[in-house]
Amino acid sequence: MDGFCGYGAVRLAAAGKVGVVASCGRRSGRAYGLLSYSQLRGVGDERHISSQFFRINAVLSRRTAVLRSRCGQHVHLRSFDLGLVLRLGEGFIDERLPPAAPVSKPKAAVSWSGGKDCCLAMDRCRDRFEIVALLTVMIEDGSRSRSHGFPPDVLDEQANLLGLPRLGVSTSWQNYEESFDQLLRAAGEHGVSQVIFGDVFPDSHRQWAERVCKRRSIEAVEPLWAEETRLLVDEFIGKGGIASIAVARESQLDCRWLGRQITPAVVAELEELGIDPCGERGEFHTLVTWFPGFRERLQVQSKGVLSYGGCFFLDLHVLPQATSALI
Repeated sequence: MDGFCGYGAVRLAAAGKVGVVASCGRRSGRAYGLLSYSQLRGVGDERHISSQFFRINAVLSRRTAVLRSRCGQHVHLRSFDLGLVLRLGEGFIDERLPPAAPVSKPKAAVSWSGGKDCCLAMDRCRDRFEIVALLTVMIEDGSRSRSHGFPPDVLDEQANLLGLPRLGVSTSWQNYEESFDQLLRAAGEHGVSQVIFGDVFPDSHRQWAERVCKRRSIEAVEPLWAEETRLLVDEFIGKGGIASIAVARESQLDCRWLGRQITPAVVAELEELGIDPCGERGEFHTLVTWFPGFRERLQVQSKGVLSYGGCFFLDLHVLPQATSALI
């Protein structure tokens, strides 16, 4: 049904005559005082709906596009209040109330490795949270990130292209949990109430994230959890994401895989070798160089291949401007 509710007087002006059409009560939600479009059909082409001290309890900003698409060319929105519903079909709508205060989203940080999974997890959460920071853990001397082995300049440039600050901490595997707790404390000082993780499995990863976040009264959010990994990588590619293999486990893949972009053809090759499409068993890790939300593509170059901890790593660094990217 086309209608609205709230409190105050709803007035209808046509042919110079003004009259109170409906007086709505102070109840919340869909209470009473509803005015349907069919009730307005006899008024004429120029329908001027004005509401004084009119409020609505629960409508989100998505209704703006819906309203415009349904009402067509005849609708004129002036200082449109996103918390107001006036679904009257065709008509001339003039809202004279001051704009409503914007509804703030909870603030979230992303546990950021620089790879495709955390990037896709962040993208899935943009509608729910205000993303305010990236969290990264580095090795003891701060020269590389844990697991992926990316240097600070690469991670900082990703953060720069996303328009976000990067919060980092350097630590050993033995002190990893204690150091991550320090990161969570710093995130909390930025107003963060959720941290987004890109885990898919195993259960131990999720349990760890929930446990350490709970100490800081922060919620661990796992938007990719237990989903089919082939579907996840297809989603990343389908959204235009660009990522290349930057780390390969020596027992699973040789160094010739380094630098190869994740495409449907490459994913098919990996599956033929029995490799998880997302590398969720640690077979490989990726570096994202572009995804929706990046201001422009990340430009990096490899200075060679490193080998330690049973893995091959590309020695990646951010390229100076006006230099062609190598991956």
